[in-house]
Amino acid sequence: MTLYVILVFTFLIQTAVCELEFPELELQNKIFKGYNTNVRPVNNYSKPVIVTVGLTLRKVLHLNEIRQSFKSTMNVNLYWYDDSLQWNKSEFIGINNIEIPYNKNIWVPDLMIYNALERPEDLGVSNAFIRLNNNGQIYVWTQTNFETACEIKTKKYPYDMQVCDIVITKFMSSDLEINIRPLEKYVNMNEYVEIAEWKIKDTFVKTTVDPINISVFMDTDISSVDVINITSITYTLTLQRSCKLCFFNNILPVMVLAALNFLTFFVPCESGEKLSYPIAMFLTLAVFLTIITRSLPESIDGVSYLSSYVTFQLAVSATILLCAVISLQIHHKKRKSQAQSTACRLARCFRHQQMEIKECKNYNATPTENHTDTKQSETASECNENLKSEDLSYAFDKLMFSVLGLCELIATTTFFVLILK
Repeated sequence: MTLYVILVFTFLIQTAVCELEFPELELQNKIFKGYNTNVRPVNNYSKPVIVTVGLTLRKVLHLNEIRQSFKSTMNVNLYWYDDSLQWNKSEFIGINNIEIPYNKNIWVPDLMIYNALERPEDLGVSNAFIRLNNNGQIYVWTQTNFETACEIKTKKYPYDMQVCDIVITKFMSSDLEINIRPLEKYVNMNEYVEIAEWKIKDTFVKTTVDPINISVFMDTDISSVDVINITSITYTLTLQRSCKLCFFNNILPVMVLAALNFLTFFVPCESGEKLSYPIAMFLTLAVFLTIITRSLPESIDGVSYLSSYVTFQLAVSATILLCAVISLQIHHKKRKSQAQSTACRLARCFRHQQMEIKECKNYNATPTENHTDTKQSETASECNENLKSEDLSYAFDKLMFSVLGLCELIATTTFFVLILK
């Protein structure tokens, strides 16, 4: 009997010492005793569990035009109260809170990312830790990467603006069981790390309540119509692409090559470079534009304005090359027939030397006018001598330079108006 009393006394002393040395162990053993993770932690079953959700944007990782996806790094914050996990801190040497794993021995809300690409995500908090306060408040913080669906339109690339959403909702629970609320009206940007390609122009949070008629999934004989409400929180981010890099790497080189291409009209036919120069420019522009076109993002709203613009520049380069061939053919052709009045006017419009306008007028006059045949012959002979093949090729170059230059100016102006409006 004495030995039994000694053993019991020793056990009580050891238990007291363990409780004194490991108060958190005793606390968890007490509050989790009889705890059921499948039961909503509310004393009144008719009341929902209110879960507060907060997102903090850390970084924009990537916008994939082909996958139509938006990938970002987010800090996730969750708050709710568990009425079953409360204690008096004075009984446990003033312990205010404890930390436990997210999915271990505790009820958690069935939240998900509704527009996740791969599968509905669990907010990335499955491996997080929970801070439990003595009043039953639960706080979850974790950092994770979200890849969500985003409709990316790049018709105005590189001056495009994208609007991407992150939708948080519940798997199965209705608003009568779990009610989710946003922590803030905007996405928290206090810890955002800026990147060179994208700038955040605006953010806002919208709460949507969707009624769902669950009777349509059951037998039609059911007389009562069951309608449940499911709340979803939409975090919307408006991103604007930084156009400086693309402008200096793509647009500006194209414009410089286009300007250099027009110098073909100023290359003399006698130099021997009248044809080789536009061929070299055409090949350079073709290779450069091929590289640019491959680097341009694909768009679901049609061909981008930049793709159309670079294709137009290639067409202009081909036209300039054709004009160079025609100009050389005119320059080296020996004319045997008398010059026509139209060619005479054209040459005299673009020639540097001065010629009397009345000479061509006299040459175009009808026989009914009071001019002698000798005068007409002398005027025609003089105009024919002054109008050489070099003058016609020079006039043709100036004419095509004016026409194509006007087209280039109109196309460039239209391009910038479309992408900037």
